Amino acid sequence: LINGHGQGVDALFRTLGDQMRTLRVAALPSAMHLLADPLRRWLHQHPEVDLRVHDPLNDDLVAALERGEVDLALGVALDLPPLIEAHPVAQDDLVAVLPSGHRLAARARLTWQDLAGERLALFARGSTYELAMATLRQHGADLARADRLLYSESLYSLVRAGLAVGVISRLYTHSLPPDAVRVCALHAPVISRKVALLAHAPMGSRPPLVQDCLDYLIKALQPIT
Repeated sequence: LINGHGQGVDALFRTLGDQMRTLRVAALPSAMHLLADPLRRWLHQHPEVDLRVHDPLNDDLVAALERGEVDLALGVALDLPPLIEAHPVAQDDLVAVLPSGHRLAARARLTWQDLAGERLALFARGSTYELAMATLRQHGADLARADRLLYSESLYSLVRAGLAVGVISRLYTHSLPPDAVRVCALHAPVISRKVALLAHAPMGSRPPLVQDCLDYLIKALQPIT
């Protein structure tokens, strides 16, 4: 019995040790490129850590963080639960994505009114969807013809073919070839979401490994104030 108890304690400590060396990080698909290189540099300094990375949508990301299934996350700081702290790192504006030969493509920025006569494509989900829809409706857009899509590549395919003008957050455009489509800022009004590093529990109560990574990422991503 004593030997069995000792083996059980040893197994428990091994499990706890494994958990302490595992870091679980989540990021929005559109924001993963902000996080990837800083995570690589941090992991280079901590080669003993088993890094696990996930890319859920924002509601799932926040829920996983709140349940303790994720240690750190990069997501949208909007309607967060009380025990989730946020460290803003980027402002992500909605933009228009146009075919390179479109009549509006030469302009540096557009108003929402400029989109009123266009066939549109936009995401059918996400933190800015309802706000974008309300703004388009207010400025006379024909939403009955708008394509509501699940994936950015589908949206870009329609834009490249000249079938639609896309409305999407700027972070989703970072990997577009420079001459494939034209990305134009949208203003009057500017619609944006605040992207932040998210962590569960108050300062001082999280594991040292998680706090170390959070501190590193805050510095690496140069948070806005």
